Amino acid sequence: MKKINLFLAFCVICSVINAQQTTLTIDNQTPGWLSSKINYGDQLTVKNLTVTGYINSTDLEFIGTLISKSLKGYLDLENVTIVKDSENNDNIFPESAFKLSDCYELGKLSLPSTLSSMGNWNLKLDS
Repeated sequence: MKKINLFLAFCVICSVINAQQTTLTIDNQTPGWLSSKINYGDQLTVKNLTVTGYINSTDLEFIGTLISKSLKGYLDLENVTIVKDSENNDNIFPESAFKLSDCYELGKLSLPSTLSSMGNWNLKLDS
């Protein structure tokens, strides 16, 4: 009986340890540090991401790596403020924001509500 209980406890522990997030909500209050808020295992499995707070071009580039790895559902940046850094000004969403070198699918993209302008985006939308 002890062996069965020990085996069941081991199975439960393994299933909890190996479970990875597919939907994440991150509050990033320090621009440039978004990558440190998501552990590597979650970076490989996240399908839906909601970000709030403040981001800069470093964070946008990191989001691009998530899109190329696993992010296929939705990306919600509606409650984000883009802050000025060496590449971008405040509240401007440049066309090279995610620095993607290939085409990727994303189910839904919610842009920041504080945007003042966008770059010349060439988006292919399926009807």
